[in-house]
Amino acid sequence: MSLNNNEVLDLIQVANKYVKLSVFNKKYTFDFVKSDNEGYKIIKNDENIVIEYNKKNQIFAALLHIDVTDEKSYEYTSVNAFNDLGVMIDFARNATFNIEYAKKTIVQLALIGYNTFQLYLEDCFEVDNEEMFGYLRGSYSKEQLKEINNFGQMFGIEVVPSIQTLAHLNQIFRWPEYFAIKDIDDILLIKNDRTHQLIENMIKTLRECFSTNRLNISMDEAHNLGRGRYLDRNGYEKAYNLFLEHKNYVVSVCEKYNFKPMMWSDMFFRSLNNGKYYVGKDEIDFDGLKVNDADLIYWDYYHTKQYDYENMIKVHKSVCDNVFFAGAIWLWRGIAPHLRFTEASMLPGIRACKKHNIDNVFFTLWGDDGNECLRGNAIGSYIFLAEHSKVEKVDKTLIEKKCKVLTGYTYREWLNLDRPNFIDLKDAYKYDVNPSKYLLYMDPLLSIYDNLIYSNYKELYTKTAKHLHYLAKRNLEYSYLFELESKLCKALSYKAQLSVEIKRAYDHQNIEEMKKCLHDVKKAIIAVKDLHSYYRMCWNKENKMTGFEVQDIRLGGLVARLQYIEQLLEDYVLKGGIRIEELEIERKDFISNKMTKNNETLVVAYGTIVSTNRLSW
Repeated sequence: MSLNNNEVLDLIQVANKYVKLSVFNKKYTFDFVKSDNEGYKIIKNDENIVIEYNKKNQIFAALLHIDVTDEKSYEYTSVNAFNDLGVMIDFARNATFNIEYAKKTIVQLALIGYNTFQLYLEDCFEVDNEEMFGYLRGSYSKEQLKEINNFGQMFGIEVVPSIQTLAHLNQIFRWPEYFAIKDIDDILLIKNDRTHQLIENMIKTLRECFSTNRLNISMDEAHNLGRGRYLDRNGYEKAYNLFLEHKNYVVSVCEKYNFKPMMWSDMFFRSLNNGKYYVGKDEIDFDGLKVNDADLIYWDYYHTKQYDYENMIKVHKSVCDNVFFAGAIWLWRGIAPHLRFTEASMLPGIRACKKHNIDNVFFTLWGDDGNECLRGNAIGSYIFLAEHSKVEKVDKTLIEKKCKVLTGYTYREWLNLDRPNFIDLKDAYKYDVNPSKYLLYMDPLLSIYDNLIYSNYKELYTKTAKHLHYLAKRNLEYSYLFELESKLCKALSYKAQLSVEIKRAYDHQNIEEMKKCLHDVKKAIIAVKDLHSYYRMCWNKENKMTGFEVQDIRLGGLVARLQYIEQLLEDYVLKGGIRIEELEIERKDFISNKMTKNNETLVVAYGTIVSTNRLSW
């Protein structure tokens, strides 16, 4: 659909509310022309600008390019290698965007060059006739979903819902309403009327809220399908057969409501290959399987070699005519992201998709274990990946300029957000290292991570905190991301070595050393309180507040634990040495050095880090 100039100028004013660009306010004379050519073209002669576009979002991508280009007169053409380029954001793990930040994200995506936005919802949306579905989960109402959808349409961003119709529905099973349709783990009981009713209610509701005809029905990682209540009632059946039958049912409901489904592909692979997803060319026999009633999504966030991606693309294309690729912007290892590994893993994936003519690519922002990492951290990666998804040769200076214009920071500066996990910048292109999380939550009295603690963590985290604070002092729109991580590093500068130092002082009955530990405990309490308070403010910029209670519990609990330790150490110092029961226990290493590289490792789950005792029944 073509737009007249006034309609576009009106949209520019809406965009200006969310993203400030100088091009929005300069006295240019614009002419916007719909074209049948792919991509967009800019023809600039001093103050007169013609923008030729094929899709509406390209108008805004062209405007950002104009904003970062100084020449008075030029012609520029940009074509994306993929028909659809998008992001998927995980709203199901305690953090749903507030509506204004969702709108801001849509404007950013259009400016950067994306045209799809998937909302990963699980149970975090209102469903007709399902009163307890998503209850107290920050769920979107139907009106809110319609508002996001309509705003996306304004800027040429197709908003696509992503739900779960088989597994990953653990949160609904806490309500009696859904007890009877739990098979095992987080998996629905298939071939069941109540399960079918729930799925149809979900899809019918989404049809009312979204303009798109695409729906991600997911159906991934149902590892124990048919092995719980279903097995008790029906006996053993092959998971592969159960999966196909359920897939056929869900697809039929999608067709009823005029949705073309897409789904994650891993269960086709796992059920035929002993649970393994990533396979070699000749490792799996699909026995003539063809899946054309749903588009298959090949997801891969881990590999760093192009041939690994190419192999999996070839295997996918052998079973499905329309294959999507889903990569990742790495935000799910704690408060700090892994932006360098995003580069290392996604560049070979993008190259493989170009080589094998994949038309649909999107990048996931998962939020495992509480969505601790704010999604604003992804903006630099949005730009980096979009520029590498173009047909034309990548201009690295353009990446730096666009990042600077949109955020106030260059892309290279943006990568400093990785630093809490890579304080000495060694092995920064890895994903399996996250000391900033396990060092924050590990217990100083009952530690199982002592062999992962560097002797110079205090010095390194102090230095990193100062560096991130220096970047935050620019007081720009996204400075809060740098300041939050500065406060994280400050807390770690006092806490990271406490476990080793307290145990050593106690074992040697060294009162003077214990006084130093007591000083650091007091400082750590102040720093964690400061981190907690600032984190709440940052969270509120992006998300609804429902879900932050988890962070309140984690950081508030950490403060309470440190206050208990403070009292213990004060008694020890004042009384000249007392018995501390927890410190009498011999320390054993949870993770051996053989499992780590450079004395580091990855520990994702808060519940695994904070205690070896049970956090729930």
